Amino acid sequence: MLSPTSSRPDVPAAYGIVPENEGRGLLDWSWADERLRGRYIWWLASTRPDGRPHLMPIWAVWVGEGVAFSTGSSSRKAQNLAQNPFVTIVPERGVESVIVEGEVVALPEELLSTFVDAYQETYEMDPTAMGEPVFMVKPAKVFGFIDENDGFPLSATRWAF
Repeated sequence: MLSPTSSRPDVPAAYGIVPENEGRGLLDWSWADERLRGRYIWWLASTRPDGRPHLMPIWAVWVGEGVAFSTGSSSRKAQNLAQNPFVTIVPERGVESVIVEGEVVALPEELLSTFVDAYQETYEMDPTAMGEPVFMVKPAKVFGFIDENDGFPLSATRWAF
């Protein structure tokens, strides 16, 4: 499992974010890792070559080192990634949010079987059978918070890699 450093995110004072040792304290990375696993619709935000945002729902899996997914090589997502590999991706989780910012790379060969196993277990299909590229979002920063009963200012955590 990854071992990032944690801190509070840099936000305006009006957000009411409490110091690291107040509220719920910083969330542990294991909290985020657990919430990145499971069957979700993931939302992938990439940037079109002209700078406009592109947001699409996808199926993806957390493989312990990043978020892995496959997409058609001629898809808008793939075209965007070829021009700018930096993205944000988030699983639909409601009040327990985890937001991953990072760079998309080709999935390392040593993680391919882990990806296929996790994808088959989660979505009951092998996306590599389509012959399309498989990518991984390598996290640079991850944000997490619990937004119930005004919990955001008491739990907001940023992990840096």
